[in-house]
Amino acid sequence: MRHLSLKRLTQILPLIFLLILVNQQLIYSQKKVSYDGYFEIGGESKYREIYVTSFYKVKLEYKIMLKDWIKIQIDVRGDSEDRQIELHESKVEFKLNPNLELEVGDLKKRYGLEEQVSNEKLITIDKSIINDYLEPLGFVSRDPGFQLRWCDDGGMYSITGGAHYNETHRVTLMTRITKKQVLGLDRVGLCFQYAFERDTQLKNAYVAGMDALHDFGIIKTEFEVLTGQDPLESYYRKLDGESDMVNFLGARLQVSKQIFIGSNDEFSIEPLLQTNFLAKDIEQIDINSIGILAGCNFYFDEDVRLMFNGNLVLTNHFYDKDERTMKGSTVIGQLQVRW
Repeated sequence: MRHLSLKRLTQILPLIFLLILVNQQLIYSQKKVSYDGYFEIGGESKYREIYVTSFYKVKLEYKIMLKDWIKIQIDVRGDSEDRQIELHESKVEFKLNPNLELEVGDLKKRYGLEEQVSNEKLITIDKSIINDYLEPLGFVSRDPGFQLRWCDDGGMYSITGGAHYNETHRVTLMTRITKKQVLGLDRVGLCFQYAFERDTQLKNAYVAGMDALHDFGIIKTEFEVLTGQDPLESYYRKLDGESDMVNFLGARLQVSKQIFIGSNDEFSIEPLLQTNFLAKDIEQIDINSIGILAGCNFYFDEDVRLMFNGNLVLTNHFYDKDERTMKGSTVIGQLQVRW
């Protein structure tokens, strides 16, 4: 008889807890429980790899309305890489009044446009090279904390502020301001984060950004510029006796157009193009990475789409600025079903 290991037990406990909680809610009040999620399956081919790697991902998120002004969200995920269930996110939302909301829990630090929506609602399969660079630095990860969001009655203005604290004793203060209809643009946003850690030699760091969205009718456009300090690279430079202030610069432009086919508006095609620029040190801006992503999404329904992305990444180095490698370039396709 096989015995259940402690590691395996910790993997399934979140699911057991979730099922018990949801079942109790369903028994007492079916109308208070809702859920959504997605299933994705596909394949990815990386530069200089001869084989295609298959993958799948699944998400199940439950939303439980305890009161008209209190909502709990529990996000459980799994994928083919880890092959285990993970409690990805949990939080509680308090609607303090029609214009003010408070979130408390393990929250996403929403820096940059790509972090303003759920991953499954992005029109690209993977996020940009800028987001991939920022994630290990902790600026786009999830940490325990709270966020307070205010918006005006017409929804023209919104202001978000919050604080996060994690197990490495890292404290992050964040804020974001958005305004609709600015200089003829649909929406403009400003964001800022400041992070510092106790009991480490890493330097306090900041990131700031500006972004804009606009639908020209014939094409949808989003643009953002991101800058800030790299705390890890600043630390390593200091050890080498160099400047301990290393700042990065990133810019991203994305254009897309969804074309509906037929009279029922169910089937549509969405071509897209995204360009990225990332310099990890502004003082050496001629050493950088350029990303060019071309893709197309085929919608069979609002929540069912077949997605294809080709991402070309060109990077040079300080020892050979004229030559660029294609490391990090990928071709990826997937079928996504949301509910």
